[in-house]
Amino acid sequence: MIILGLHFGHDSSICLLKDGKILAFLEIERIRKIKHTIGIKYEEIELLLNANNLLLKDIDCATITSTQLVEEIIFDSDKLDILFSKHPRDKLFSYLYDEAKVAHEDFIKSGKGWLKSILANDSLPHPYKLMVPKDNDILDKKFLLNFENFISTNIWQEQKKFSEISITKYTSLINKNIQYGFHYPVTLKLKDLTIPAYFFSHHYSHLAFSYYFSNFNNAALLSNDGAGGSYEPWNGGGYFGYGIDNKIYMLTPNSINAGEIYDYASMALGFKDSGGAGKLMGLAAYGKPIFYDEKFVGNWFDNEKKNTNVWIDHCLKMAEKNYNIKNFGKQDLILDKINVDFASSTQKLIEEILKKSANVLDQLLINSEIKTENLCLSGGTFLNCPANSKIYNETKYKNIFIPPALADMGLSIGSSMALLALLGHKQPLVSHENIAYLGLNSSCSEELIIEALNSFNSKISFFKSENIHNLIAEKLSKNSIVAIMNGQSEIGPRALCHRSILANPCFYQNIETVNKIKNREYWRPFAPVVLEGKEKEYFKNCPFPSYYMLFNAEVINDKIPAVTHIDKTARIQSISNKNEYIYKILTEFEKITQIPVLLNTSFNDKNQPIIEYPVDAINYFLKSKIDFLTIENYFISKNEIK
Repeated sequence: MIILGLHFGHDSSICLLKDGKILAFLEIERIRKIKHTIGIKYEEIELLLNANNLLLKDIDCATITSTQLVEEIIFDSDKLDILFSKHPRDKLFSYLYDEAKVAHEDFIKSGKGWLKSILANDSLPHPYKLMVPKDNDILDKKFLLNFENFISTNIWQEQKKFSEISITKYTSLINKNIQYGFHYPVTLKLKDLTIPAYFFSHHYSHLAFSYYFSNFNNAALLSNDGAGGSYEPWNGGGYFGYGIDNKIYMLTPNSINAGEIYDYASMALGFKDSGGAGKLMGLAAYGKPIFYDEKFVGNWFDNEKKNTNVWIDHCLKMAEKNYNIKNFGKQDLILDKINVDFASSTQKLIEEILKKSANVLDQLLINSEIKTENLCLSGGTFLNCPANSKIYNETKYKNIFIPPALADMGLSIGSSMALLALLGHKQPLVSHENIAYLGLNSSCSEELIIEALNSFNSKISFFKSENIHNLIAEKLSKNSIVAIMNGQSEIGPRALCHRSILANPCFYQNIETVNKIKNREYWRPFAPVVLEGKEKEYFKNCPFPSYYMLFNAEVINDKIPAVTHIDKTARIQSISNKNEYIYKILTEFEKITQIPVLLNTSFNDKNQPIIEYPVDAINYFLKSKIDFLTIENYFISKNEIK
């Protein structure tokens, strides 16, 4: 069975799932070169099919997701469209359609969306305007409203605060209607072909990605993203759920607004580009949580349904006496006390909210007579490494799993895996060492490499080496900066050594050197990669191994200053021998230096997606101050300008 997963929202993506195995996954930003891009075009589906030698007729069914309030843009309805009718071949039970008898015309009325109105308002600044393709006639395209109104229960309308949720018994919701209540049948049109398709709940898909990749039989499930809190479950910021025996049960909306607080706080600090939340996380280490107040720890209802600006106003009110308020949010004064203490206070608040969320989930499961030591996290908020480590270190859960593409780009995978399970197929066990490398499987082919090398022949010198890993390690030991490109690209926003820039971690000045190369702020930290099994020699208070750079560790060794943040922490990536290319580099580097650690950052320029193709890699290499580039077994250097 081949399932086509389509995510139309920001960080749009396409997934091909065959019998439970992901054939390939495409983050569309990588080929459009528009970070966090929105929407899917037919040609992008065709690209992924061709790369896997598949035809349209090979697809059995499809899933559809989007970001909350982001419509599906239909660029060319003759090639790609969504039809509101149940396909004749569709045999899957849907609670809404088959039990609740929600007709398609009624389902359509539940749709919501604000993307088109944002694009139409010339005076409204909004990041979404930078994410859509630069089509002059974009507003003339067909915009389908997004759908997030799925099954609901009286208990969700009555129990909303954390204090109420934690003492509620949800055992009655472990049933078939809940299991099959978060999708709705439609038909997908691909040129002249139609196939069964399903709209899937945003947060159901988040949780499915984490649960089905975790290899856990049973697990507590927790999602949160930037959507914020609301009366309506579809916009509740996230869900608490439970997974067991290949089945997922959504137990209650959690109305956590941690992600929304983080996004708005980042913008208040002047981080208006797409990496704002990550910048705030890095900045927080320079300050102290002076403005933190426990009264804000809870969900949206605990905080009396107040919006995020209340937190920002609280901090600025406290700062009036002892801080220079005029410096708040000024980028040239970002290390001023007002900015770093605001960041630190916000970071502590997020950590405490998410830790409390995990504890509330644990308590509601106990009240529902459910026992598990496993926790699956998903949604963009859990890119926050210090918060994840706090959950690991300070809650009862013994095993925590967070997938690499946990933000919205992972929804095409999550919905595909959810559909496979609902159709009665068991999800096969996955190798956690390799699931981060599911990107376009044709983008680093020998043909494309040779073509790119030849196109820059006058500007570069290159040769093919059977000992490429030794050569890279030697250059790094001599403090050269080396960019590497190999295999299928990593999925998600973190650099995981298939499209990376590497440096020697023993030289403190490499923080400044690599930040200049990437056109980043000078104060931002870099992450280490470390050989699996050697983590405890350099780090502590983090789950080992940690394959996806999603947990913070405390650095306990002073030999790696370039990957040690100002607060003596680092977000690590463990490297196993299954990740052969970087494993061999690290092993050889350790032989030379006795250090099994390297500095690693993503291979991309400021505000650009991670590089996908060899031609883009060479182009960026030539305009940057990277010393050497390797693409698979090719070693590339710059020709001297005469």
